[in-house]
Amino acid sequence: MEKAIVQAVIEVPMARRQAVAAVKELPYFVTGSFGEFTAELTGHSNLRGLTFVELRLGVEERVDNVTLGDLVSSVMVQFLLSAGIAAQDGESEEFLLKWTEVFWEGQENEVLLVAVNQQLLAFLGGARAQVDQPPTLWSDFLSRFYDPAEHPVGAVKVTREPITF
Repeated sequence: MEKAIVQAVIEVPMARRQAVAAVKELPYFVTGSFGEFTAELTGHSNLRGLTFVELRLGVEERVDNVTLGDLVSSVMVQFLLSAGIAAQDGESEEFLLKWTEVFWEGQENEVLLVAVNQQLLAFLGGARAQVDQPPTLWSDFLSRFYDPAEHPVGAVKVTREPITF
């Protein structure tokens, strides 16, 4: 099974419990030509009103970048919906997805920026088109906090353990 790592920034604090519940729902909603599909939460943190999540997605066999981007786009929309449904007292029910990127596990130096369907997110209450355009505004803001250096293949060593409860 091929593993892809998804990293996303959400502009609303999301409880870890919500993220775990949302990830558990993902395999039920992902259909199509991906064969077996798995998802696990490998990272979650809240900082200054932002939520940073990392997911490890498993697909039966490696797909091209366009198909991977479409898969991640669908996964993130479903993730936000499921997290909102899982909200309890005092937790947010709506989330604003600001940044999503994906790379194949072991290829941390080849990151693909994912364009999530803004019309669908706006319909769900999760995007403001006038704020999201041009897209460089968010990347410029985010680069103040996260500006990775370019590394050759194999130079980045990452260990991940799934978050379990």
